[in-house]
Amino acid sequence: MNRLKKILSALHGKSKSELFQLYNSKYSVCQNESGKRLFIKEKEKIFFFEGVEFYFESCSNRNSERLILNVVIKSIKQVNNLDKNLLVAVETYLLWLLYEPILDLSNLHLNKNKNIREKSQFFIQKPNENILKRSGIFYDEQWGGFVLRIDFRVPLQNAISINGKGAIKAIKELIHLISEKTTNYNTNELKRYIDTYRNELLIREYLKNKNYQVFVANGSILPRYSTTSTPLANSVPFVSPVSLEEEIELANGEKIKGMIIKSGITIIAGGGYSGKSTLLDSIELGIYNHIPGDGREYVITSANSLRTDSEDGRAVYNVNIRPFFNHIPNNSDLSDFTTSHASGSVSQATNIIEAINANVDLLLIDEDKSATNFMIKDRIMREIVSEETIIPFTDRLLELKNMKKSIITVIGGSSEYLKYADTVLLMENYIANDISFLIKKKINEDIISAPETNWEFSKSLIKEENNKEFLYLNNIEIINEKNLIIDDCLLNANKLTAILNEYQMNSIALGLENILTNEEEDIDINDLIKKLYITDIRDKVSFIYNGEFKFFEEIRELDLYNAVNRMTGIKFKKIKGGEIIVKN
Repeated sequence: MNRLKKILSALHGKSKSELFQLYNSKYSVCQNESGKRLFIKEKEKIFFFEGVEFYFESCSNRNSERLILNVVIKSIKQVNNLDKNLLVAVETYLLWLLYEPILDLSNLHLNKNKNIREKSQFFIQKPNENILKRSGIFYDEQWGGFVLRIDFRVPLQNAISINGKGAIKAIKELIHLISEKTTNYNTNELKRYIDTYRNELLIREYLKNKNYQVFVANGSILPRYSTTSTPLANSVPFVSPVSLEEEIELANGEKIKGMIIKSGITIIAGGGYSGKSTLLDSIELGIYNHIPGDGREYVITSANSLRTDSEDGRAVYNVNIRPFFNHIPNNSDLSDFTTSHASGSVSQATNIIEAINANVDLLLIDEDKSATNFMIKDRIMREIVSEETIIPFTDRLLELKNMKKSIITVIGGSSEYLKYADTVLLMENYIANDISFLIKKKINEDIISAPETNWEFSKSLIKEENNKEFLYLNNIEIINEKNLIIDDCLLNANKLTAILNEYQMNSIALGLENILTNEEEDIDINDLIKKLYITDIRDKVSFIYNGEFKFFEEIRELDLYNAVNRMTGIKFKKIKGGEIIVKN
């Protein structure tokens, strides 16, 4: 706390005419929501420069010259009388407006010949193509404006004492830049963000009311440059087959046409490089709302959907895999299956069963990324292999449909799925054709279905035994955008394709921290996640990762559920009918 006082004193002590304290300081020691972490909160010392208010919060115990600089933006006039649900579009626009200019300004302060801690540095949350709640910026009614959080590194002299003069210079330049950009912003561009987001919400409501799963607007640009999110130039715009086309009225009275995918079983077929996987990828990311210019603004998918690929090597804990397996050698209880290294077929079966357990509405599956022996078994192979352990996915399709679960599957090498389909799309050179009627005339085979099964299972987390007075996590570390370590637990999220960046992984880590430190016993993991899930990430200031400040981005309960199921180093126990069964 003394170090923070010195830093703030250095920041305003020598230039009160331009950068001054507005209110008296009141320091307080606070707890985070879980009550397990103490931190210093300095919120009432407010500074003023060029008509802009800003304040600091302490951030890191490890590097105490690292602060959170909160800048209040009140110059956005278009928020007056704006529906609160649309504010997230303005937040996203402001990050796009400010990110590169602030990064460029920070780079100007760097000097390769000096220790990096001797120069001011500042970073804001990097935006992406999605309109989501983020912790790096949020609208605060008490301030009457948007609070922009900046990771501010105060410059030091000889890496020891505070360089107050250098810090004030950097802050003045930073505040001036933010003031200039947010005063002279492009009002038409911001309006596009707001209107686009409003229309996306309207389309989602339309799909929900009609019990549809997907809408793909005519004119959408689906292909991306390599593995980036940048739309590919000169791409073939998407056009709906006439038989699947539907028109939706937008907020401004205009109408938009596109392809509707109804609930049921939909097959996307086609040859290599025909666009079938590109369409599925776009449908998967349609769970997010996109910024104008992305090309997929009006590719809208039920938010309660999940892609389930094969995931060779994933850990599986206490899952009922009976829907897809008759028996597994050396494992007598398939209703409570555990393995540290699942095969391709077991992993994909588990992914689907867990999705059903999480009450997912729509499953997305790509044949190219699936376990072939799990997906299909034709009539000849059924005759050759009479003692098969696997119940193929095709044998459960109609049962899943009767359970009100929808499925979209990409196929390119087998016709086995066609006889189960309600809708069949043929992709040719990125052009979609509805061939459902033609296929139904050609397919005369009998449909094979397995007897109905029990898909349910329930499990709870086993608390880690320790001799600590309080349960703390010693280490939380992001290895890369898809892997993290929490103490002795490791998460490999490479197959969680709905998790797009490090900010969402930070949110996953925060959620996992809450789960692993929860002291309730014998609570189903689904119920625990619902209870601990953070509904609004915008008001979070992170003190995880050994006290380091991190930005967060919105995730779904479903993403957190998928993450905890894949962690190695944790233990579950089966719960059934009130009886708790611990596997030895």
